[in-house]
Amino acid sequence: MNDTTVTAIFAIGAGAATGARTVSVTTPGGAVTNTVNFTVLAPTLATISPITGLNGSSVPVTLTGAGLTGATAVTVSGTGVTVSGLTVVNDTTVTATFAMAAGATQSARNVAVVTPNGTTGNVTFTVMGPALISISPGTGVRGTSVPVTLLGTNLAEPRR
Repeated sequence: MNDTTVTAIFAIGAGAATGARTVSVTTPGGAVTNTVNFTVLAPTLATISPITGLNGSSVPVTLTGAGLTGATAVTVSGTGVTVSGLTVVNDTTVTATFAMAAGATQSARNVAVVTPNGTTGNVTFTVMGPALISISPGTGVRGTSVPVTLLGTNLAEPRR
């Protein structure tokens, strides 16, 4: 401690409420300083990459945020998505593999990371399946055969 600096360690419990705390210093002479804010944060999840996966496949994902050290699980809402291979890379990065069942509902899912200091907020991961975007030509005359081109996504294994 000197005239301009005080060093302290704030022990923040795992269950501490998040939010701002006011901090002041009482000098050796008994004077109390003005207050400044110190904010207790919960773990956060900012992004997931990639943001989509095809039903019937597995995809490695990278989740980024803050306070992810010690993560014990990644949760995905709904059914049909299994998480495996959870690895905490560092305080800001977690990796895992998402396996989407062939029959997994095609929809947006909420993804969160569970840590010893709480569960993060959600980011969105979307389970996708094959989808048609367009057909050309879009018409045909009765009694004829018309070659058509279908455009879409995830059509590698067309089903008839």
